[in-house]
Amino acid sequence: MHPDPEQREDAWRSFVTELGKPFKIDDALLGELAALDADSGKWREAHLNAKGIAPDTPRATLLRLGAEFLELQTLALTSVFEYLTRLPPSRAVRLNYQHRMSPKLVEFSSELVYDGD
Repeated sequence: MHPDPEQREDAWRSFVTELGKPFKIDDALLGELAALDADSGKWREAHLNAKGIAPDTPRATLLRLGAEFLELQTLALTSVFEYLTRLPPSRAVRLNYQHRMSPKLVEFSSELVYDGD
């Protein structure tokens, strides 16, 4: 998702609008779905609640589709690097020895990119 909150919100609302087009959803449901954000757990929980109340409604189907899309996106589109950047700080270590580059290049990169680290 985009780092700018306003652009992220616009993109998310656009996604929800496109997802809901075949169902001809109203503005109230559009707002409700947009508020779920890109959290597959929230979509799945909302789907299970809707399914328990009225399983064959467009709302329940739309919530299921949204949950499945977000779960698929997380599974298939997350790069290994992106996954690793989400680990808690306690699981990260800084690599401090470089074996594959000339020492002069390492020094240059260390000073100008990594603030001497």
